[in-house]
Amino acid sequence: MKKIFFLLLLTIGVISCEKESLETEISLEEINQKEPQKAVLGPLNENPPDVTYTDESGRIEFVISGIFVNTPDVPNPNLLSGTAYVPEGYLCIGGFAWANPYHGGGTLLTMSAPLTGTNAFKGWRGEVKAHIYPDGYTNLVVSAIGIRLKDDNGNYIPAEELKRHLQIISRTSSRAAHPSTFARLSSGYTLIGGGAKVNWSGAGNLLTQTYPLGNTWRVKSKDHVIASPATITAYAIGIKNNIPNFGSITASTTSKCKNFPAYKTGSVLDNSPRNTGYGVTIGGAKITANGNGRLLTAISTGTDVSWVKDKDHATPADGQLCAYTIAIKKAQ
Repeated sequence: MKKIFFLLLLTIGVISCEKESLETEISLEEINQKEPQKAVLGPLNENPPDVTYTDESGRIEFVISGIFVNTPDVPNPNLLSGTAYVPEGYLCIGGFAWANPYHGGGTLLTMSAPLTGTNAFKGWRGEVKAHIYPDGYTNLVVSAIGIRLKDDNGNYIPAEELKRHLQIISRTSSRAAHPSTFARLSSGYTLIGGGAKVNWSGAGNLLTQTYPLGNTWRVKSKDHVIASPATITAYAIGIKNNIPNFGSITASTTSKCKNFPAYKTGSVLDNSPRNTGYGVTIGGAKITANGNGRLLTAISTGTDVSWVKDKDHATPADGQLCAYTIAIKKAQ
């Protein structure tokens, strides 16, 4: 049973999924006053609390664990990064990162991706950076989404055993001004998560797309105004179609899109999974823009929503922003 609608936002484009304008930016304090059950970040100078929820069967348990990175606490206020870890017993299959600039030119996403190698399924890493203009003061929130499963006898499947039924596939593009690539899961796996990492240098190359399509996770980035080619790495996270002593998982992928004019911050909420019995595992974003383009600043999820944000930067550009959501539940 879902315990709470979890939406990590310091200034967001939504108060209520049904009533409020997605373009209205408000403070966390205002959200807490109007709908305290929907905002659980707490004070703005500490890590957000863990939030747990389940699918309708109660046999898939989720946790969202986040960290708060504050500009005064890092050596370079124009480049923030952090890693969030899931609690023991959970395996990380999703996550998100978003920046909240207080003033200045704005801070932009360059990474929202799973840990790999010996740390695979343990956590999620995010990064944001200023571009052209120093931002001056920004906060970064990075969160990891973990799952654990109960077997047919009601016992938790040990993490090391469940890990054998998960996979992370990565693929890196060639170096380009606007690099793009995708990671595809092996046959017999269902996509439940994915991420992107821009391997930038110099002035920087910035994230514009990280989203699911079928059994692939697709990513894209771009240099902006200043030439700065880079590569980009896509990550796809999958679970086996059938798990012994558990059964299978049904995944649902949804999206919502909205067009925004130049000089207007884009903010899109996908609340399609609400009241469906599914639990969210990952959110994604895709920008399609004119001119010099628009850039991502935030990707976030709740127990049954996802939310993304973008902006034009230095030069005006209109375009479309789409929010994507993957949610899962145990198959009947």
